[in-house]
Amino acid sequence: MTIGETLAEFDGADSMPFDEHNVSAALIKIIPENKDEISDELRYELMAFDFQEDYVSIDTGWGTYFGPLGIWTQEDGTIVESPSISLVTQQTLDYWLMRSGEVVNPVLAARYLGLVWDFTERVTNTKPRYEIGIKYLNALLDVAKGKYHKHHTVAFTKLERALELAILFSNEKMIQECKSVVLMYEKEVAIDTSPGLWGYSFDLLLLNKKVSLTTEETAAIITQLEGILNRTTNTEGDAKVDPWAGEQAATRLASYYAKNKSPKDVRRVMLALGKAFNHAIVESSPMQAQSQMEMLYRLYKKFGLPESEEILIKIREIGPAAANEMQVVSSSMQISNKEMEDFLNSITSGTVQQVLHNFILQFLPFKEKAKEQLFQHASQDGFLYTVSTKLYDSKGRVVATIGSLDSDLEGHLVREISQDITISSYFLRAALQRIHEKSILGKDEILSYISSIPLIPEDHTEIIARAVDAYFLSDYMTFIHFAVPQIEEAMRNLLEMCGGTALKPQRGGGYHLRTFDDLLRDELLINKLGPDLTHYFRVLFTDPRGWNLRNLTCHGMVSAKYFSESTADRLLHALLCVGLVRRKDENAS
Repeated sequence: MTIGETLAEFDGADSMPFDEHNVSAALIKIIPENKDEISDELRYELMAFDFQEDYVSIDTGWGTYFGPLGIWTQEDGTIVESPSISLVTQQTLDYWLMRSGEVVNPVLAARYLGLVWDFTERVTNTKPRYEIGIKYLNALLDVAKGKYHKHHTVAFTKLERALELAILFSNEKMIQECKSVVLMYEKEVAIDTSPGLWGYSFDLLLLNKKVSLTTEETAAIITQLEGILNRTTNTEGDAKVDPWAGEQAATRLASYYAKNKSPKDVRRVMLALGKAFNHAIVESSPMQAQSQMEMLYRLYKKFGLPESEEILIKIREIGPAAANEMQVVSSSMQISNKEMEDFLNSITSGTVQQVLHNFILQFLPFKEKAKEQLFQHASQDGFLYTVSTKLYDSKGRVVATIGSLDSDLEGHLVREISQDITISSYFLRAALQRIHEKSILGKDEILSYISSIPLIPEDHTEIIARAVDAYFLSDYMTFIHFAVPQIEEAMRNLLEMCGGTALKPQRGGGYHLRTFDDLLRDELLINKLGPDLTHYFRVLFTDPRGWNLRNLTCHGMVSAKYFSESTADRLLHALLCVGLVRRKDENAS
C-alpha cells in the first residue's frame, strides 16, 4: 500500500474511532525493507504519530507539550530519543502544516497542527502564527464533539489542552466553547464505576478561576458527583458497592464543601465513603483491607474527622493477619573459598590501626556507588521501579512508602543501601571472626579506641565498656540498648563542637533535644562527617525505609529476636565509624 492509501483508511468523517498509535502501526507496515529507501514523506508521517501527547517526563528537557515515545541510555552513556525533536526541521513543519489542510478527520488534523504549534519556536526560533493555534484548538474540540477518538480518556486530555490554549489566547468565546464541550462530553460518556470518565467538569472548570460558570452549571456538576457517590457507596441496594469510585467523588465533594464552609456536608460525604469501605473489607483479603483502611484514614485526617482514630485501631487489628499473608522471597550467591580468603586477608592484614581502617571502610556504603547499582538494577527489572512499594513492620503495619524511581530516588537509594548492608551481614560476621581469631581487635582494643574519641564524654566510658562487654558475651540485647543512645549523643556533641546546637525551643518555654534524624540532616554535621557517613547513619538509625535501628529500639517496636548477632555486628561497625572523626583530627594535627 502507498502512504496515501494507508492514511485514507483513517481520514474520513465517518471513520471508526481510532488513536494515533493505530496510524503509526499502519505506517510501520509499509516501511521498505531497505530503510535507506524511506522517503521524507513517510519519515514525516511516522514521526508525527509517534510523538507522545501531554509528555510529563523531564528527561528530554524539550520544554514542549509533545515528547518522545521512548528514551533510553546506551552502553556508552549516550541518550537516545525516539522520535527526537532534533530530526524536526522547517521542511518537516511545512509538511505537517500542509497535511493539516488536506485531512478531514480532526484526530489527524489535531496531531499535525499540534506539532506545528508546539515545535515551531523550538525548531525555528520564531513563534507560530496565531491562526494555527486557533485551528489546533478547534480540531481538538471537534475530536470530542464527534467522538472520533478511540479512547474517551484521551479525548478529555485533548479537551484540557484546548482549554489551556483558549485561556492562553484570552479568548472568552473559545473558553465558553471549551466549557460547553467538556460538560457535554462528560455527560455522554460518564460511567459511575469508571472514575477516568468523569470528574473533568469539576477539575477543569469548577476549580479553574479563568472559567466562569453559572449557578446552574455549578449545581449540575455537584449534583452529578453526589449521584455517583450515592450509587457507588449505597450498601442497601442491589448494586455492587465500589468505594474506590466513591472515593473519587467524595474527595472532590469534600474539598468543594470545605472551601464553601459547609462542614456538615464534608462530614456527610466522608462518612458515606467510610461506610462503603467498611462494607467492602468484609470480602477483602487482610492486605487489601489494610490498604483500604489506610486510604480512609488519610481522607478522614485530611478533612478533620475525629473518626480517624477509630480507623487507626482497625489498621492495627488487621496488621497481624496482613503480615501472615506475606511470603518470604530469598536469593542466593556463590563465593569460592579463595575469594573469601582473599577478602578476609585484605581486611585483617597490617597493624591494629590499619585493620580498623580497612574494616570500617570496607563495610561503609557509599552513596554514588549505591546509586550506580540502583540504576543498573532498574535497567534489568524496570517494572519494579515504576510502581510504589509499601514497607511493613512485624505487626503488618505500613511504616513507609517508596514511590516510583522517577518520583522518589532518595527512597529507592535508602532501600538499596539497606538491602546491601543486610546482604553484607555474612561478610561482616566473617571479618569480625577472623579479626578475633588473629587476636587483632578484642574487647580491650575496641575500648581503648572508643574511649579516646573526643565525642564520647569521659563519664560515658563506663556505659561504653558495659556495652562492649555485653557484645563479647553475646548479650546483644544489652549491647544494642546501651550503644545506640551513645552514638546519638556523640552526634549531638559533634554538632556542638562544630558550632551548631542540639536544642530546639519547645512550646510552653524551654528547650528539647533535636531528633537523631534532624541532627543527621544538619549541614554542619554533614560537612564534618561527609555525606556518605551521615547517610549511612540515617539508613541504619532513623529512616523507616532503612533499618531504623534507633527508632525501633527506643520505641520498643520489635521483639527479642530482633536483637540478633547481625544487628549487633552492624552496630559495632557504626560505633567504630564514630572514631573516624578523631582519626581525621589526629591526621590533621
